[in-house]
Parts: sequence; C-alpha cells; structure tokens
Amino acid sequence: MDKYIVNQECNFSLSDEYVIIFNDGKENLFMLDKIGRQIWQLFQTTNTVEAAAKTLVKIYEEEYDVIYRDVLDFVKSLVEEGLFCKV
Repeated sequence: MDKYIVNQECNFSLSDEYVIIFNDGKENLFMLDKIGRQIWQLFQTTNTVEAAAKTLVKIYEEEYDVIYRDVLDFVKSLVEEGLFCKV
C-alpha cells in the first residue's frame, strides 16, 4: 500500500469551494475544485489512496473501484506536479 504526503514546500489556502496551492520549490500556483479540495483535505489526516477512497465512497455512493482509480490518478498527477510526495 503506497503512502503519500503533501510536499512540505507547498503552501495552501482553503475556501469553501476550492484550494489554492503554491509550490515554493517550483514556483507554481494551482487551484483545485471542490472534489480536488476534498481529496487534498483527506490527505491532511490520511496518507493512502485506499483510506481516501473509502471515505469518498460514503460521500458519493459510487463503487469503491471507480473512486479508487480516480483518486489514484489524481494523486499521481499531484506527485507529478510536485504537490504530493510518495513515502
């Protein structure tokens, strides 16, 4: 089971609908929508795609496998952008 954490070089600001993230190391600015914000927040308290997917299944009432794949793809994109780190 892979674990991920927020890159310590990232500063972020949360609003009701989105999160704005600035990666100091790459000097990039990102904005995540409501679902991206939910995933970002989940990784403040958990560090696995499995745990995040289990929580989102309860919210969206979708099949676990579908949500797991979506969360995994999203987390991989955050790793590629330097926002998350695999540990």
